[in-house]
Amino acid sequence: MDEAPKDYSFGVIFMYIKIDINTIEKCIKNKRIFDALCLAVFFKARYANSIVYKHSARDIKAITHLGSERFSKCLKDGEKLGFFSYGNDTIKVNKLHIGNYRYIRVERNSSFKDIQNTLREGIILNRVNQIQFVKNIVVKADSPNYRFSKKELRQYKEVRGYVDYANKDLLGSIRKSSLARLVGMSKSSVTNLINKMKEKHLISVEPMYITIGKVEGAFDIIRINAYRDSWFVTRRENELLYQIGNHYTPLVEVK
Repeated sequence: MDEAPKDYSFGVIFMYIKIDINTIEKCIKNKRIFDALCLAVFFKARYANSIVYKHSARDIKAITHLGSERFSKCLKDGEKLGFFSYGNDTIKVNKLHIGNYRYIRVERNSSFKDIQNTLREGIILNRVNQIQFVKNIVVKADSPNYRFSKKELRQYKEVRGYVDYANKDLLGSIRKSSLARLVGMSKSSVTNLINKMKEKHLISVEPMYITIGKVEGAFDIIRINAYRDSWFVTRRENELLYQIGNHYTPLVEVK
């Protein structure tokens, strides 16, 4: 079985489903493929042994609120990608991971949209953990006596593309526009998703600033308004600060 034991938190049944984060990142770039993956997770969360009887598929179509054409495409695309296999009267959901995997926590009665957002949260949390890891490594590297282990050196090489060597103080900063592209959402939608992740205590968020000038008088109000991204300019004592992004800290361990 692919699922870990169920979690009965406050009377709500949660399923822990094994899935490869790389699979989610690849699928999310294509809406149809992402729909197929979400349907596979939907089936795994609801059905024992990941087996759906074909006559139940009609009921699932109604529960997911997917139209007939979209639902049919999900099944066909999922079969081509190896998410589903068919028996005489059943649809079986196959493993959603090869080698390395993570557990995602899904409420058994989640809606299709909830599944989509849960997978997007998994991608964001994974990226936040990657960047946090790079930041920690760079901090360690500043110590002249620190020696990297082979494992740390290998992991560092895998994710060093996220490092801004020009300003180490800004390590860990991510712009919402980058996260929006990562999960295939608009900036407003990803903002709502991040706020929900904060409510769930998955991550904490702190704005990060760089100094762009000194405050010399009332004229600086005009300078602020004239600044291209004036919404991200703020004042602290006698300094003008520009928000270059947010620092995200993972509050849960990615298993």
